[in-house]
Amino acid sequence: NVGGGGNVKNEKEEDEEKEMKRKDDGDGDTEKGAADVFVVSWGVVVMWNTNEKATQTVRRMVRQFQIGRIKTAEDVETEDMDYIFGGHRSVKGDVITLSSGKKGEDAVHEKLAATLALAQSLKLSVLETRLLKQFEEVKHLPKELAKHGQIASLSRKGVQKLLGRLFITHTDLTLTSDLLDTPEFFWEEDANLPFYKTVLVMMAFIG
Repeated sequence: NVGGGGNVKNEKEEDEEKEMKRKDDGDGDTEKGAADVFVVSWGVVVMWNTNEKATQTVRRMVRQFQIGRIKTAEDVETEDMDYIFGGHRSVKGDVITLSSGKKGEDAVHEKLAATLALAQSLKLSVLETRLLKQFEEVKHLPKELAKHGQIASLSRKGVQKLLGRLFITHTDLTLTSDLLDTPEFFWEEDANLPFYKTVLVMMAFIG
């Protein structure tokens, strides 16, 4: 399976907000300091506000449930981004702004919307990189076959290995065919759908 990971780091908008957070420890508002981990079925892990030690711990835990081995660097992509809290959710450059007024399930749903967009973008990027590499490997073969009636540049074993890699990619594309669809999460909870689409467009732009 193709793997991917993203770590979204928390930044505060103002030093005054940091001071308020240190002083106010009993109002139950823990969203701004919370560390959240989302494991998406596409083979992507998105971590919010986790330090390096926690990030490595999560990766080790998830690896136990990995199907198959990640053999090349092209099969892994990591993206580090920043996020802050503000009056209105938005995306500017590579900084995500979450709503400071949301708490509990509403806050989680908003963060999940951004998470799904990040995961979708990472997975597509990994598949795109693999497809481009494989295209470069095979683009000369039709001409060679038409000219010589055989593929002289590859041994029988080489052809079999190439077919195997193409089959694996085809399988990944089939299993993740829903990548281009709107995630099922928004079928019943569409309040954060515009935010998901905004993050998705932003990722395509900076990618």
